[in-house]
Amino acid sequence: MVMAQNSAVVVEIRRSIPSSIVRQAVSDALAAGKRTQASATQKAIAKRYGVSAATIARWKRAYAGLNARQIKAARTRAGVHYRKTEAMYGIAPKYAHSARANGAKAGAPIAWQVSVHRAGRDYLRRFRVSDFGSSKAALRAAQEWRDLTVARHRTASKRDLAARRLATNTSGVSGVSVSLTVRVRKDGSVCQYRQWIARKPKGLGGKMTQRTFGVLTHGEQGAFAMAVKARRAWESELRGHHAHHAGVARVYATARPLSRPGGSRAAQG
Repeated sequence: MVMAQNSAVVVEIRRSIPSSIVRQAVSDALAAGKRTQASATQKAIAKRYGVSAATIARWKRAYAGLNARQIKAARTRAGVHYRKTEAMYGIAPKYAHSARANGAKAGAPIAWQVSVHRAGRDYLRRFRVSDFGSSKAALRAAQEWRDLTVARHRTASKRDLAARRLATNTSGVSGVSVSLTVRVRKDGSVCQYRQWIARKPKGLGGKMTQRTFGVLTHGEQGAFAMAVKARRAWESELRGHHAHHAGVARVYATARPLSRPGGSRAAQG
């Protein structure tokens, strides 16, 4: 089942594993915990149900003590996967360590955490459902704070990223490298062809992906200078900032102001 909530576009999907199977896996895991060599037994149970041991452990924390119908209700309500859509970029649900900690809403998120990484720094903030009255309101506040943070702390420009040297670069210029081709003529003599190569940065159209400049034709310094010039010309055509996720591109296009219900109710931590 796919559900969309107006502008938030929170997409939810049911897991393919039936709730009755989840209940049986939890029962087996709880019973195995009382035996010797519990760790090996837990791995065997995870293998039997086609999931990881971490998933079995998470099921135990969330669904211990619940029957199949209660598990199904909890998973339908909020214990499903949240796809990384544009609206969910940098946002993840946080759940209670046990189903009982959430009371009647077992398996529902108790908070929404925003995590944005820029220039070696992490921008973190948690929006608790209890502070906003509902999960939708907390999620909306998290999205607004995320949008404002992304708009204020933009990623590097495409031109700066193209000019950034990799650790494997030996020419001193990003996108410029030297190539040495050795060929054997019919008479047995060996000939070496040395050329400098300028590669087109990602994000530019056109069929041409690189340009080569031979040392025999232009000389060592001349070929290198021409390759650098070609690379710089391509870099100058780059526009905008790097957006590795569709959500970042959307925020750059339309940044929304931050709003907090009832003053400052966003829980930070």
